[in-house]
Amino acid sequence: NSGNASNSGNSNGSDGNSSNGGNSSTNGGSSYTPSMKTFQGYWMDMSLGEDYVFNGDFIDITFRVKDDAPDGNYEVSGGSCDFANYAAKSVKADFIPACITVGDATPESTGSAQSGTFTISGDSVQAKQGDEVTVRFSISDNPGLVALIFQARFDSNALEYVSAVVGDDCSDIISLETN
Repeated sequence: NSGNASNSGNSNGSDGNSSNGGNSSTNGGSSYTPSMKTFQGYWMDMSLGEDYVFNGDFIDITFRVKDDAPDGNYEVSGGSCDFANYAAKSVKADFIPACITVGDATPESTGSAQSGTFTISGDSVQAKQGDEVTVRFSISDNPGLVALIFQARFDSNALEYVSAVVGDDCSDIISLETN
């Protein structure tokens, strides 16, 4: 009875917040307001009777940069992520956003994982308007899990969700169902 992850990449995760949610961009000197949406993935598997420990490439999410997206840096940040172990205890994780640098913008660093701390960290990539680009989220120092809710927030005015796949290092444990 293996666990499955599912996603709803077309989720209407807009929170009505007019702040830029960590995204910075300008378009010819005028202000730019993002519209945040949320990709969601779920997984649960208690069939082993103990925690699963997996690290490395966790999930790869592909976006299409919209043709009219202003040059800038667009974070794919953590939403309401939740992780639990077999003892039904919540497991805290640090989340380091991915960053998609579009056009001629100067790439921004989003941080790095601290050794010994359970961390979900996104990579940084560069793209042009119209490109499809994949951001990889990796897990490090996983103490053991049986369930997770993974959310990634992105600016839907600049990025269009295309697909998601479980990363190579976790695919023996986690399966992804898309709907």
